[in-house]
Amino acid sequence: MHASANRDQRTKRWIASPAADLGVAKLGLPGTVAAGGVETYRIRVTNHGPSTATTVVLTDHLPGGVTALDIPAGCTRTGGMHVRCKLPDIAVNTSLTRTIRVRVTKATARSRVLANVAQVTGALPDHVTGDNTDRTEATVSPAPKLAKSASADSVVAGGRVTWMLRVSNPSHTTFRHVEVCDRLPRSLIYLSSTRGHHFRAGFYCWTVATLARGHGKTYKIVTQVPLGALATIANTAAATAGTGVVHAKARLRIRPRTPVGCASRTGPKARAAC
Repeated sequence: MHASANRDQRTKRWIASPAADLGVAKLGLPGTVAAGGVETYRIRVTNHGPSTATTVVLTDHLPGGVTALDIPAGCTRTGGMHVRCKLPDIAVNTSLTRTIRVRVTKATARSRVLANVAQVTGALPDHVTGDNTDRTEATVSPAPKLAKSASADSVVAGGRVTWMLRVSNPSHTTFRHVEVCDRLPRSLIYLSSTRGHHFRAGFYCWTVATLARGHGKTYKIVTQVPLGALATIANTAAATAGTGVVHAKARLRIRPRTPVGCASRTGPKARAAC
């Protein structure tokens, strides 16, 4: 009875004293990520009570091989690969979520495992520390290489330009079901393209059943610039193979067309008339 009474007294004192059982969890992360792709880490912090959690700090230890793109307000980068977030007070049975976007560097080796660890601390005692840390792992998958170019740096309004897309396999494995897609800017008029494309949701796409290592495919799209168009336009294409996704962009400057007969005129009055 004496030992049991002591345990009851200790339990009562623990319940009576302020404490906050904080937990952290990683949400919805894929098992594989693409070299060169963008990944999102969503981290949820929950206060299981019994008191309001104060001075809460969430620290996310980013793996090597990624670069932070966006971090939430109230968060700072420390030591290069650590994101430290000061969170507001968290009421009992309440959660807060923070999102960090990173890009997997293209140089990250294939089959490398990226381990991301999040940790939470608070000012009040936490008697259940097993959920204060959460870890997730993802394997980097290879990605194709995509190059894009235009037949000219600039073109006169009304002229034609050919866009060239080259997809290749720089990895040590064979890619299967590679898709190359190009969404032309609205200011361009489609004329023709390499045979075999399919049009889907505004994209001109080609599918390669297999692309062996070291091999590549080239596709072309011929377009016309409308008369009166004046701008610098950017045309972006994408190539996917499994979870690997890459993008490539080419720019084109549109020059005004000189009216017929104006090129041969000289003098201020003649040029003004044109």
